[in-house]
Amino acid sequence: MTGTPAVVDTASQTLRKRGMLALIAAPTPDTRYSVEVRHMVGAGLFWRRVIEGDSNPPDFIPQLNEYYCKGQLPMEKIIAHYPFERINKAIHVMEDSSVVKLVLRMMQD
Repeated sequence: MTGTPAVVDTASQTLRKRGMLALIAAPTPDTRYSVEVRHMVGAGLFWRRVIEGDSNPPDFIPQLNEYYCKGQLPMEKIIAHYPFERINKAIHVMEDSSVVKLVLRMMQD
Protein backbone atom coordinates (compact mmCIF):
# COMPACT_ATOMS: atom_id res chain seq x y z
CA MET A 1 0.00 0.00 0.00
CA THR A 2 2.90 2.38 0.45
CA GLY A 3 4.10 2.41 -3.14
CA THR A 4 7.65 2.59 -1.79
CA PRO A 5 9.99 0.81 -4.25
CA ALA A 6 11.78 -1.14 -1.50
CA VAL A 7 8.46 -2.44 -0.16
CA VAL A 8 7.23 -3.40 -3.64
CA ASP A 9 10.54 -5.18 -4.28
CA THR A 10 10.27 -7.12 -1.01
CA ALA A 11 6.64 -8.01 -1.73
CA SER A 12 7.62 -9.30 -5.17
CA GLN A 13 10.33 -11.48 -3.69
CA THR A 14 7.93 -13.06 -1.20
CA LEU A 15 5.40 -14.23 -3.79
CA ARG A 16 5.00 -17.92 -4.49
CA LYS A 17 5.00 -19.35 -8.01
CA ARG A 18 2.29 -17.81 -10.18
CA GLY A 19 1.72 -15.21 -7.47
CA MET A 20 0.20 -11.79 -8.06
CA LEU A 21 1.17 -8.48 -6.51
CA ALA A 22 -1.69 -5.98 -6.44
CA LEU A 23 -0.37 -2.41 -6.42
CA ILE A 24 -2.94 -0.17 -4.78
CA ALA A 25 -0.88 2.86 -3.76
CA ALA A 26 -0.62 6.06 -5.75
CA PRO A 27 3.11 6.80 -5.71
CA THR A 28 4.62 9.95 -7.16
CA PRO A 29 4.67 9.99 -10.98
CA ASP A 30 8.45 9.59 -11.15
CA THR A 31 8.49 6.40 -9.01
CA ARG A 32 10.19 3.42 -10.63
CA TYR A 33 10.01 -0.20 -9.56
CA SER A 34 12.56 -2.85 -10.41
CA VAL A 35 12.52 -6.62 -10.17
CA GLU A 36 14.86 -9.29 -11.39
CA VAL A 37 13.39 -10.64 -14.62
CA ARG A 38 14.47 -14.21 -13.86
CA HIS A 39 12.52 -14.05 -10.61
CA MET A 40 9.36 -12.72 -12.25
CA VAL A 41 9.40 -14.81 -15.44
CA GLY A 42 10.77 -17.98 -13.87
CA ALA A 43 8.10 -18.07 -11.19
CA GLY A 44 5.27 -16.86 -13.43
CA LEU A 45 4.65 -13.81 -11.27
CA PHE A 46 2.69 -10.78 -12.31
CA TRP A 47 1.89 -7.33 -11.02
CA ARG A 48 -1.57 -5.86 -11.23
CA ARG A 49 -2.54 -2.23 -10.72
CA VAL A 50 -5.73 -1.77 -8.73
CA ILE A 51 -7.57 1.48 -9.36
CA GLU A 52 -10.02 2.72 -6.73
CA GLY A 53 -10.38 -0.81 -5.42
CA ASP A 54 -11.57 -1.88 -8.88
CA SER A 55 -15.05 -1.08 -7.68
CA ASN A 56 -18.14 -0.20 -9.65
CA PRO A 57 -19.02 3.21 -8.13
CA PRO A 58 -22.82 2.98 -8.75
CA ASP A 59 -22.82 -0.20 -6.64
CA PHE A 60 -19.97 0.52 -4.27
CA ILE A 61 -20.88 4.03 -3.03
CA PRO A 62 -24.40 3.05 -1.86
CA GLN A 63 -22.88 -0.03 -0.20
CA LEU A 64 -20.36 2.15 1.68
CA ASN A 65 -23.19 4.46 2.74
CA GLU A 66 -25.17 1.49 4.03
CA TYR A 67 -22.16 0.27 6.04
CA TYR A 68 -21.70 3.76 7.48
CA CYS A 69 -25.38 4.08 8.46
CA LYS A 70 -25.21 0.69 10.21
CA GLY A 71 -22.10 1.75 12.13
CA GLN A 72 -19.95 -0.74 10.24
CA LEU A 73 -17.70 1.87 8.61
CA PRO A 74 -16.10 4.11 11.26
CA MET A 75 -15.27 7.10 9.07
CA GLU A 76 -14.21 9.15 12.10
CA LYS A 77 -11.31 6.72 12.62
CA ILE A 78 -9.96 6.94 9.08
CA ILE A 79 -10.58 10.57 8.08
CA ALA A 80 -8.95 13.66 9.58
CA HIS A 81 -10.06 17.23 8.84
CA TYR A 82 -7.65 20.15 9.07
CA PRO A 83 -8.20 23.85 8.42
CA PHE A 84 -5.90 25.36 5.83
CA GLU A 85 -4.10 27.30 8.58
CA ARG A 86 -2.82 23.95 9.92
CA ILE A 87 -1.54 22.70 6.58
CA ASN A 88 1.91 21.85 8.00
CA LYS A 89 0.33 19.60 10.64
CA ALA A 90 -1.89 18.05 7.96
CA ILE A 91 1.15 17.27 5.82
CA HIS A 92 2.89 15.66 8.79
CA VAL A 93 -0.17 13.48 9.53
CA MET A 94 -0.35 12.48 5.87
CA GLU A 95 3.34 11.59 5.75
CA ASP A 96 3.32 9.51 8.94
CA SER A 97 0.28 7.54 7.69
CA SER A 98 -1.66 8.03 10.91
CA VAL A 99 -4.86 8.61 8.93
CA VAL A 100 -6.16 7.00 5.75
CA LYS A 101 -7.78 10.08 4.21
CA LEU A 102 -6.88 13.67 4.91
CA VAL A 103 -9.34 16.49 4.21
CA LEU A 104 -7.93 20.01 4.04
CA ARG A 105 -10.63 22.64 4.56
CA MET A 106 -10.27 25.90 2.70
CA MET A 107 -12.88 28.24 4.17
CA GLN A 108 -14.13 31.37 2.47
CA ASP A 109 -15.32 34.49 4.30
